[in-house]
Amino acid sequence: MKKQLILVLLSLIIILGCFTWYSLSSKKEEIDPIEQIELSYKNFEFKNLNEKKDNLFKLDEYKINYDMSKESTVVKINNNSISAYLIDDILHIMTSSNIDYKYPDLGEIDRLMFYKWCNCNRSCYKLIILTEVGDIYYIDLSDDINFDDPTIFKKLESNLKFKNIGYVNNLKIDDTCGINGLGLLCDNNETVIYDNEFNIFKQEYFDYLKLNDHILYVYPTGIISLDNYEKHINSFSHIYVSNDLFYLVGIDSYLYKLELDNTLTKVSNKKISKIGYDKKNTIIVIYSDATAKKINISGILGN
Repeated sequence: MKKQLILVLLSLIIILGCFTWYSLSSKKEEIDPIEQIELSYKNFEFKNLNEKKDNLFKLDEYKINYDMSKESTVVKINNNSISAYLIDDILHIMTSSNIDYKYPDLGEIDRLMFYKWCNCNRSCYKLIILTEVGDIYYIDLSDDINFDDPTIFKKLESNLKFKNIGYVNNLKIDDTCGINGLGLLCDNNETVIYDNEFNIFKQEYFDYLKLNDHILYVYPTGIISLDNYEKHINSFSHIYVSNDLFYLVGIDSYLYKLELDNTLTKVSNKKISKIGYDKKNTIIVIYSDATAKKINISGILGN
């Protein structure tokens, strides 16, 4: 009788063990293979790749900041503190030497602004002057500038008349320092943006990515231009700079590579399902068949 009871208990234990093993195996098999890849890269944030999107790259109107346009302001150029202010609409400049320089030949001044035209760790300031009649004068500030010279101000040659001055952060211009733009409001309420060389700036491209001496411009129309050579891709949602080429994710969910000789090829005939990002300039591309590709990147455009 005891032997029979023991056999029954052993049978129950074996059955229970088999059931538990089957249940765990079934749950494991139910995990999506793409999810398994995601779980294996815990430091990555994965995003679904949308199949259809339009107007991914849009040109935003630049917002001009007029907050620094005022009647008095101070800037420090290295060890020299420079104060610019108006007394009876006449421009005065005082330096750390406490000498008050005035410039009545400019006429009556409406407002002024210190304007940092680059983002380098160096002093690259201009003093912008707006006169009552709508003209713009400026000087490049430096340690050796002679404020006693009444002719140091240059006039911005333009047929336009202006009524306000401001700046735009980070114009998308190929420059190692990153250029801020000078924003001017005309008397007809239209705005004009100048670069630091006082050339009128009109941006046609959405943005650009650099790879050594090569520049890839991205246009909202779906055209990319590498070193002034244009190539059309129907549309795309992401562009990456890698070691010696560019990777592009098409709106068709395929991954392309653009080499520096302008050769554009499809990396794989498998569609992309998800893209994962970490904080170390690496992406993981997961294809629809649950295979993955790791890419080192140094720059990115796209949402």
